[in-house]
Amino acid sequence: VSIFTEGILVMQRTLLGVIQIEPKSLLQEGLRRELVRLVTTAMHSDLHFKEMSNAEIYKQISKLAATLDGLKRSIEYLQDYIDIAGLKIYQQEMARVINYHTEQEANRYVKKKTFDGASRYQSRVIPIPRFSANTSNNKAAGEESVCINFMGQTMNALLYLTDPTRTIYVPECSAWFVHSAADVKKKAPTAEVCGLRTFSLLERALGVIGIRSLDRLFSFRAGHEFSAFLKFYATEVHPFRTMLDQIREVLFPEYRVVPNASKLYSNAIKKVEKLLLPLLKHIRKIGQGQLIRRQIAHLLQFSCQMDAQLLFQNLDALNAGIIADIRKHYRQPDKFPYPSDDNPLLGEVAQLAEACGLDDPMDKIYVTSQPLEGIPV
Repeated sequence: VSIFTEGILVMQRTLLGVIQIEPKSLLQEGLRRELVRLVTTAMHSDLHFKEMSNAEIYKQISKLAATLDGLKRSIEYLQDYIDIAGLKIYQQEMARVINYHTEQEANRYVKKKTFDGASRYQSRVIPIPRFSANTSNNKAAGEESVCINFMGQTMNALLYLTDPTRTIYVPECSAWFVHSAADVKKKAPTAEVCGLRTFSLLERALGVIGIRSLDRLFSFRAGHEFSAFLKFYATEVHPFRTMLDQIREVLFPEYRVVPNASKLYSNAIKKVEKLLLPLLKHIRKIGQGQLIRRQIAHLLQFSCQMDAQLLFQNLDALNAGIIADIRKHYRQPDKFPYPSDDNPLLGEVAQLAEACGLDDPMDKIYVTSQPLEGIPV
């Protein structure tokens, strides 16, 4: 291989008919094509969970981390022999593969879908292989779901590990624990099922780009769940609007004690009992995804502080300065004008802040709607 590569590198530009061939570019394209094939195949085979158990999830993610680390080391060693930027090629193709599969998986949650031919990450010269969709039992959602690719499998694995029906999130530990209910006779020991170790293992396997792509997938899922909640509220809760207004009048003003409160609450709960379980499902899915996104943001922020401290500090100072200028604009709009629409400053800084974990998923706007009547009640 070394002799063959050396021969290609010493070749001059060659004309094949009317087509000019650059031997070094041809070698790089072949290397990129094989790298994309190996990375995609490894992710598809290792991030496939049949039993969806804790042991299987950790085993498969660890296996993928070892496989991709071997590929990365190999191309780093190879770059010295063939005089190319091997690590740069690995990072570019890794980002392209993950972003492409994230884009395809996000089609489950968006109305305007991006298909293979229209994807900006797909290439005719170095195509990304496509595999058939995997059907897995999504125990976290309690229903069967079809994942388009390995990114969906990874998201479903996180949803299973953090299933709110069997786990409890502890903010002090930044982790999810399995804890038996008080009415269960045979109690299982309390144990951590998902925490800092899980997300650091995912970072080893998928890298920062993969973790950021998972965050994007959960944001698409949150928007989809909010839309479903608004649709349910408009169709199912709207007929109870009169009753909710009556309850609100009885409870007003909120600071006083309601007479016969137990009777009022029991009667109201009986009338809206069939609405509580669907509402709980929507709220539980949204809350679970937001907690996972906050955990991802903490991981990205910690990694940025450790690996790129100067970038983090500069970006943090720039972000604080921009926020201060925006607040000045709202106080004195005439004196401090808002940036024009063609100014890329806010968009680019927002992307960098999200990649470095400087955002808070709880403060973002996912959908807009008219005020929902009766939702406080």
